Amino acid sequence: MTEKYYIGQIFKEKYPIEAATWCNERGNCGIVKTKTEKGIDYFEIIETTKIIKEQSIASRTNNFFLDFFNIPDIGFFRKYPKGYSSAVEAMNSAFNLVSIIGNLPAGTLQFYKKPDFNVEEQCTEKWLVENSFKNKEMSASEFGQLYAKFLTTWNEKEHL
Repeated sequence: MTEKYYIGQIFKEKYPIEAATWCNERGNCGIVKTKTEKGIDYFEIIETTKIIKEQSIASRTNNFFLDFFNIPDIGFFRKYPKGYSSAVEAMNSAFNLVSIIGNLPAGTLQFYKKPDFNVEEQCTEKWLVENSFKNKEMSASEFGQLYAKFLTTWNEKEHL
């Protein structure tokens, strides 16, 4: 006898309660919404291990964006850099330094690469630090451009 439901089966708009019951009885699968297209939801029966993996990836992604934000064409910057109460305080300290000495010394600010959220190791503090980079020496004008990008991004993304 062929089973009525199977892993990989897709339902359009809604799924039958019997399919959820079938998954619960099996204990190794569940039904998740996989996409919405033209206002129509699609659901798929997937293995529990896949659900756990997808939830882990989503969790790593969310955690990263809770702590970092992207400054376009530069890299990711911590929202709360070590030693500062916020990214704004860190950038304002750099701004003050540039105002006093006329440039931003190399290595003053630390930026990060975006990890591959599918690779758990890349979402560790160790990997982030090992793959981070610091600014090169910047003239007041170059720093001004960075500072403007920072403020624009911060205001658009963090304070909507």
